[in-house]
Formats: sequence, structure tokens, C-alpha cells
Amino acid sequence: MLQALFAQTGAGVYTRNDVAETVGWVVIAVNVVGLVLAIALSVPRLRDHRMAFFVPITIGVACLLLTVGLTLGAALADPSFTAKLTRG
Repeated sequence: MLQALFAQTGAGVYTRNDVAETVGWVVIAVNVVGLVLAIALSVPRLRDHRMAFFVPITIGVACLLLTVGLTLGAALADPSFTAKLTRG
């Protein structure tokens, strides 16, 4: 994904594949943990006949923000991207 983004924006070639791979695995882990947590917190609320729709929504938004932040961090780890940002 970062390779395609860099090609489209003209930022050069993404060279930090090790960082991108690590971030990818962390994003997967965060989202799986978020899903398990959403289920674990929602099911007891549903069994008690209480409203639970906000639990997965809140956890989903938190996972989305973490995913965007981690992906942005992986992009900023590449020197050509940060050079393009500073050049303007």
C-alpha cells in the first residue's frame, strides 16, 4: 500500500519495508484484539438486555485511529517521504 501511495504522490520509492512489515503485523494484532474485546464487552451487555451498540463502535473507532497513526508512522519513517514533506 505504501509503495503504491509513494508512486502516486511522486515521493519516490518506499525503502523501509522492514518497518512496513512490522507495522502491518501490529495493525493486524490491534484489530484482532479490538474485535475480541468488542465481543467480550458486548455479549454480557446483550445478555443483561442492555444497549451494547456503542461498545463495538467505540472500539472500532479506536482501532481505526491506531491503524491510521501506525500507517502514518511507517510512512514518516521513510526518508524520501519526509524530504518531500519538508520540500513542499
